[in-house]
Amino acid sequence: MRTSKKVITTGVIIFVSSVIIGISGTVITMIQSFNKITESKELNKSEIVTGDLELTIICMPFAFIGICLIIGGLIAYFANKNKEDAESNN
Repeated sequence: MRTSKKVITTGVIIFVSSVIIGISGTVITMIQSFNKITESKELNKSEIVTGDLELTIICMPFAFIGICLIIGGLIAYFANKNKEDAESNN
């Protein structure tokens, strides 16, 4: 397996896992927030909203790293593919 394919695969794994973790964490904390709202009479919306977004904010840089690896791997793959095609024609 070529290195560029490994980089693309790693990028996809990092990107997909960080998105899944971020979204699932947000959904779970939103459910907990709705439960807090129904149980309490006093609402402090700022605490509820910041608690919901923490996991999403943590996972966003990992998703960005995954996208960068995917793009870099694709560039390397197609750059090397063109070189191999040129060499095979000679």
